[in-house]
Amino acid sequence: MVSACVMAVGKGRDVGHTSVDPVGDVAARLVSEFYDAFPQRYARGMQEIPEVDLAPISVLIREASYSFDGLRVLDAGCGTGAQATSLARQNPLTTVVGFDCSAKSIAVARQSQLLAGLNNVAFSVSSCEAFSSEDPFDLVWCNGVLHHIGMPAKALGALHKCLTAKGVAAIWVLHRYGHRDIMLKRELVQRLSYSEAGDWKTQVRWLDELNLSIPADRYGHNQLGEDTESVAQTRKADAFLTPYLCPWTFADALAHAKQAGFSWLAIDQVTTEKGTRLLALTSEDDAPPWVTSLTEVFPSALVRRRLGELPIAERLACIELEMRPRGFLFLAGSEDSFAQCSPRIRANTCRLL
Repeated sequence: MVSACVMAVGKGRDVGHTSVDPVGDVAARLVSEFYDAFPQRYARGMQEIPEVDLAPISVLIREASYSFDGLRVLDAGCGTGAQATSLARQNPLTTVVGFDCSAKSIAVARQSQLLAGLNNVAFSVSSCEAFSSEDPFDLVWCNGVLHHIGMPAKALGALHKCLTAKGVAAIWVLHRYGHRDIMLKRELVQRLSYSEAGDWKTQVRWLDELNLSIPADRYGHNQLGEDTESVAQTRKADAFLTPYLCPWTFADALAHAKQAGFSWLAIDQVTTEKGTRLLALTSEDDAPPWVTSLTEVFPSALVRRRLGELPIAERLACIELEMRPRGFLFLAGSEDSFAQCSPRIRANTCRLL
C-alpha cells in the first residue's frame, strides 16, 4: 500500500515515506531546489507570455458579486507568474502580488512583468510560511502549492493573516484518491533513481525509460495552450520528481484550515477525469452542466436522504469516496467574509470555529 505522502530526502540519503513530514525545513529546501532546476513550469518562453485561463478565480469573483476592480490579490506560490501576470494584464485596476520559494521562477516572472509593461503586479521570493504583508489582500489565490509543503497548517495560517476581514482564500490542491496512480509511479521512480536523489536533471531519464507522461488536461483546462516538448517534460518532472508531495482529502483541508484559524471552509470545485466543475451539496435535477449536484453523484434518492441526515463533513467524505477527485478547490475565510458568498457556496460550508 502506497503511503499518503512521499518525500525524497536528498542525494545519498534514504527515501522516506510518511503520513506526516517530520523535517519540514528539509522538505521546503528540497522543493525550492527542485523548482530552481525547473523554473519554467508555467512558462513557454520569454518571447510569448501565455494567456492563462482564469476561470476558477473569475467564477469565485462573480459568485461573490464583486468585480476585480480595486481588489488586492495575492498569488501564493506563483511559480513563474503566468497566472499573476495574466490577472494583472486583464484587470488593470487590480493590484496583484505574487511570491514563490524558487528564486529562478521569480526571475522569470519579473521578466514577464517587464515584457508586458505592467505596473500593477509585483513579485518576491518567499515561502508560504514566511510570507507577510503590511497591506492585506481581498483574495489569496494558491494553486497547486500546499500539497508540496510539510507544514500546511502553518502555511495556511500565514496566508490567513494576509487577508482583509472580508477576504477569501481560494486554495487548489491535489486529492489523494484520484492521485493514487501518480503516487505509485512516483515511488517506482524514486526506488529506481535512489542513488541520484536530488539530481533532478539525471532523474528525468527514468521518466522516459518508464514511458511516463501526464496529459496536459489531467487537472482541468490546459492553461498554456500549445503543448511544447519543453512544457510536457517540465509537467512530467512536476508530477513524478518533486521531492515532497502529500495529496489531501476534504478532511485534511478542514483540519488544516481550522488549525490555521479560519472560521469556515467550503469545497467549491472538484476536478475529475471529466474535467473541473463546481460542486453543489444540494439535489438539483436541473443543475447546469458546469455544476455537479448531489443528484448526479448519487442518483439513488434513498442514499441522498441518508446523506441529508449526516453532518456536512461526513457528507463530503462520502462524496469524495464516490467521485475520487484528482484535485479540488476550497474557499476559506473569517466570519465577515461569509455573508458575501453565494447560496451555493454557503450550502457547501463547514463551520470551523
